[in-house]
Amino acid sequence: MSSQLDKGFEVFVNWQTIVFCLGIYFLTYMIRVAVEALWKGAKASNLWTELGLHCGPIGTGMIIAYFATKFPWPMPIADVMSAKLFYGAICGGMSGFVYGRFRAWIGVAADSATPSVQKLAVKLGGKPSDPPPALPDAGKTEPAPAPDAATDTPKAPDSKS
Repeated sequence: MSSQLDKGFEVFVNWQTIVFCLGIYFLTYMIRVAVEALWKGAKASNLWTELGLHCGPIGTGMIIAYFATKFPWPMPIADVMSAKLFYGAICGGMSGFVYGRFRAWIGVAADSATPSVQKLAVKLGGKPSDPPPALPDAGKTEPAPAPDAATDTPKAPDSKS
């Protein structure tokens, strides 16, 4: 059973998949730059930020899968258009996911990074001067009492009876 899974993994995780995902990334990036240059309010639009940016790589992967007839597809899907479209959607989704995680990592890492990494973060759309998002409070705790000026030891909290 595990050898069949290994063979299936080898069929779909190979150089063709990596090239396909990189092609999706570059084409999606060019589309994004063009849309944001032509539509000045794109970055402020929920339609663009919540729908277009998330569905763009998936749609791009499906469009490439439909039109790329000479691409060296993995053998199990080479002759079936619906399988190619599904493969394109999955590769597009993974390409978008990895790109999003990379941008988030660059944005967080740029706060304490070298100037070259900060420039890269700005080019990718990050704002290295902004602090990373705050984590939600799991349990609200009261702050520790301030030390007593005379003895330099923390004051005992007042007991509530």
